[in-house]
Amino acid sequence: MEKLKLIRPYSCTGYHGTTRESAIKILASKKFLISRGKKQWLGEGVYFFENDLKQAYNWCTKARKYRDWVIIKSRIEADTLLDLCDLETFELFKALVHKIKNRIDNKGNNKFRWRELHVIDLMYRLCPFDVVRAAYIVPSSKPISGTNIYPIQVQVCVKNIECIKSIEEVYINETYYC
Repeated sequence: MEKLKLIRPYSCTGYHGTTRESAIKILASKKFLISRGKKQWLGEGVYFFENDLKQAYNWCTKARKYRDWVIIKSRIEADTLLDLCDLETFELFKALVHKIKNRIDNKGNNKFRWRELHVIDLMYRLCPFDVVRAAYIVPSSKPISGTNIYPIQVQVCVKNIECIKSIEEVYINETYYC
């Protein structure tokens, strides 16, 4: 895989929404647990919303509907970034998606439910990177009336946990304790 713009430093403030129970463990150990499995659209790693506390809040309250939750703020500093918001990188990603899909279809294995995580994990094996970044339309959102502009969220998945430079609790579900 071409290096493209992978050799580009990246930093952001990341917001991670989680349960109070998980937050206690994270804050005590100063380490996040790695998310794994088929539901991790950017592959294995630690997930954050880039510079957006409100998206983490919505994750806890609307997407996950946690009863008892905490938002953790972290400083992320990486040397290498797979940036799917960059058009050149996105085009390479798109080409790999089609190539892999065609290989699987040609083998007659149509039962395989591949997702972007498989391609990202392949890209990671070919040319390791610290962080992957992608933009998504906010689930269940609508464009601004009269426009084609949707609210988006930028998510980052930290593959190299050494890039997480700080961990601090910034927001707690106070209503649960009242």
